[in-house]
Amino acid sequence: DDEQKEGEGEDTPDCLVIKLTRKEKSLLRMPWWNALILKMFGKNIGYLALMRKLQAKWSLKGTLTLTDLGQSYYVARFSSLEDVDYVLTEGPWMIEDHYLTIRRWKPNFLPDSDKIQHLTAWVPIPNLPVEYFNKAFLTKIGRKIGMVNKIDKNTESAQRGQFTWLSVELDRSKQLLLNSGLTAKFIQFNMKV
Repeated sequence: DDEQKEGEGEDTPDCLVIKLTRKEKSLLRMPWWNALILKMFGKNIGYLALMRKLQAKWSLKGTLTLTDLGQSYYVARFSSLEDVDYVLTEGPWMIEDHYLTIRRWKPNFLPDSDKIQHLTAWVPIPNLPVEYFNKAFLTKIGRKIGMVNKIDKNTESAQRGQFTWLSVELDRSKQLLLNSGLTAKFIQFNMKV
């Protein structure tokens, strides 16, 4: 379905070529669109142990299917979209004091060539006046930092105002500037992949 130059995509003695239409690709990918890619930093855990820990930690409404991709990467599929949303927005998640990265599945994902570029984190915004505890405004602030996944319930309802908390997908290649009064703090995420 991609544009090909003449002679491209033909079998050779060294390589067999399999062509797929857009419809075929779509059908192959359909069961994976609501899947999540997981990787734990700092520690390798076996498949069964990880499955038990995730089921206990997440208390899911539906079922979880975990696929081991190698190199400490897993794909998690859920029978409930509510569970997908919960796992994406209630983190970040820790397993045995090690950070578990979670992101949406993407087509043609290969652990060998993956570089974890984005991480989800709860970002505090200190000293924000209470009149700005508005979902639309807080989302606007969060978009300056990264992709907003969630606003803390206590923040959104203006129940607690010491810190405003936003769950944001951060780009590891960029430094994050948080302004606290006149003091600027830079946070650089230097986690080993």
